[in-house]
Amino acid sequence: MAGFEIVPAVPVAYGRVVGDVGGIGRNPLAVAWHWMAAGARRVHFEELSAPDTGRGPATLPALVLGCRQGPARIQVGGGIRESRVARLLRAQGADTLVLHRSLTDPDLLDEMLAAVRPEKVMVAVNLEELDDRKILAGLSRAWAQGVRRVLLVGPWMAPTVFPYQEAAINRFLDEHWEVWAAGHLQHQKTIARLKELGVSGVMIGQALYQGRLSFKDLMALREPPAAS
Repeated sequence: MAGFEIVPAVPVAYGRVVGDVGGIGRNPLAVAWHWMAAGARRVHFEELSAPDTGRGPATLPALVLGCRQGPARIQVGGGIRESRVARLLRAQGADTLVLHRSLTDPDLLDEMLAAVRPEKVMVAVNLEELDDRKILAGLSRAWAQGVRRVLLVGPWMAPTVFPYQEAAINRFLDEHWEVWAAGHLQHQKTIARLKELGVSGVMIGQALYQGRLSFKDLMALREPPAAS
């Protein structure tokens, strides 16, 4: 059994949580610790302001450090485009770096994977990119260097998994990738179906904050990975 994880996502821009977060507040560290106190074993920070500033994900290292003593693994994504930033995030305690742009830049991908062990990297792919030659070449290059985790970014908004989405999941599973999913997940039924299909975990943001999904209820779907 591969296990299944429910990962709360904390979207951050300019040091504050963005979107409708209900009564939790906009301090990203407080939000992350809120999810850890609720039982999260992994929390995802997504930096949204880095592309605008051009300076990289400036707040991510501090956020990772602020969670270092917590019970959950911390993963980060958004604007990680320099090997020095990748090394810093790992040094501060990030368990996993989620990379997307690197897939279309072979030199950058090589640089990243020279700086960070491939088992600490997850590559992110939008579902509509799966026929893009640069993306496919990047996936092959990442696999050849030891990356085994892929994040399929939806939308997964419907209360079902559509055939084209299921085909994408099966395509990666058949190639022995560990598949994760994220992007507008709003229904527990969808998440349960993703688990049935063999997905290893999901990252959920606004639906948790807005009450469309209950983290407590989703915990019933969580399973630890089988002992190796």
